[in-house]
Amino acid sequence: ISRIEGLTTPGCEDFFRDRLREVTRATVRRDRGVVARFVKWAATRSLVNAFEVPQLPPKAKGKKRLRGRDETEVTRAEMIAICEALPRRSRRGHPVKQLATLVSEVGTRLETAQKLSVPEHWQPGSDTLRISRDIDKEGKERSYWLPPRAQRALEDAARGDGLIFGKFSYYKTFRAAARRVVGETRAKHLSLRDFRHAAVAAVKAEEGLEAGAWVAGHVTTETTGRRYVTPKERASRRALMTLAARDAKTVGDRPGTDRAHASSSLDAELLTPECAS
Repeated sequence: ISRIEGLTTPGCEDFFRDRLREVTRATVRRDRGVVARFVKWAATRSLVNAFEVPQLPPKAKGKKRLRGRDETEVTRAEMIAICEALPRRSRRGHPVKQLATLVSEVGTRLETAQKLSVPEHWQPGSDTLRISRDIDKEGKERSYWLPPRAQRALEDAARGDGLIFGKFSYYKTFRAAARRVVGETRAKHLSLRDFRHAAVAAVKAEEGLEAGAWVAGHVTTETTGRRYVTPKERASRRALMTLAARDAKTVGDRPGTDRAHASSSLDAELLTPECAS
């Protein structure tokens, strides 16, 4: 639910159903409480018509809680292989392959990708994708360059003016392809949210938090840092050694000086097999 117009009984049911495919039932139950309180507040101010927020489906268990992020982390090579394994269209004619390719390349939110349309956000032949405020979760308007694979995916998915993808369930087709690449255990937990996470994390690692935040559509880099940065002791050690070698106050590289010690320690560190990887 990205806009207040979506606060209706059917809108809430769709939101809860989608969330149950991605998180645990306990999480969605907390989400429901937040939505119910907001609806009550908005109704008192005549922003929405008062209605009873629907309960969760009684038999829906939600996504199984994982032991850790390792089970849903996916590499770029795996994402490409999964996209290649997907059929051009699902049995119901949905462009799952093209949607997965776009998310894996530029980290677009699923709910945003579903609202992309021609010519408002992209035009055939263009290498630029425009995200307008009305389709972005954070209401952040931005544009970014489309890598060739993402551009080809849009070319293949678009059928004239109007919605490029629209809303549909991709899980069955997506996970069938994923099983052939990463196996049953990991495939049953994978979703396009994991593709988005991997894509944004790759941009962040390559160009820093600012670039990652722009692609992710985060209003501040604080959110990007909290979700996409993993503290690494060895990386911090190398960085501190580099700074020490560069900024040592002792003049010269004579044996025994601070600069020589830092430089030799850094050289030894960088020659270890762990650092080489």
